Amino acid sequence: MKENKIPELLITLRKENGFTQSDLADKLDISFQAVSKWERGENLPDAYTLLALARIYNITVDEILSGKLKEKQKKSKFSKRLINVLMTIGVAMLMISPIPYLIRTSDEISSGNIIISLICVVIGVSLLVFTGLEMDRGRKRTMKSKEEIKIDNIVYSFCVVIFLGAGLIWQLFHVAWIVFILGYAVTLIIKK
Repeated sequence: MKENKIPELLITLRKENGFTQSDLADKLDISFQAVSKWERGENLPDAYTLLALARIYNITVDEILSGKLKEKQKKSKFSKRLINVLMTIGVAMLMISPIPYLIRTSDEISSGNIIISLICVVIGVSLLVFTGLEMDRGRKRTMKSKEEIKIDNIVYSFCVVIFLGAGLIWQLFHVAWIVFILGYAVTLIIKK
């Protein structure tokens, strides 16, 4: 009789993506006991659940049923690291963009300070847009649980309130954008 490698693959994929059995069950709208049975080899997911699992893990149903991943999955770890590094650089560039205004020695803002700030903003925004597009291209739509969507909405709403409050009350729109971008970055980090 052939050895069943599907349970091992399902366990590996779940752990690599940072899901608990109940997290995965919530995403699939099933019970965590069903996930546990798959991972013990007592049962297999139905066809619709296999499609959902393939979407969540960005693999094919064939890879799940064969119990092994193709080579493309190994390459994606490097690209995920590269995307994370580029995103961090983008956030850092946005964070340092107001520094020329803060360290000015006179009351007037020189054109050199403005140019340096604009360059930092352009590089930071470009890197964040690029990494965002790469993340969307690199994975198909993942299914978010209702709680994840709720947390995202709370963080984004909080950042918008801070942005508008700081901008309208203290006229600090450039500093408030950093808070807005940091809120997004923190959300991505917390999700992992």
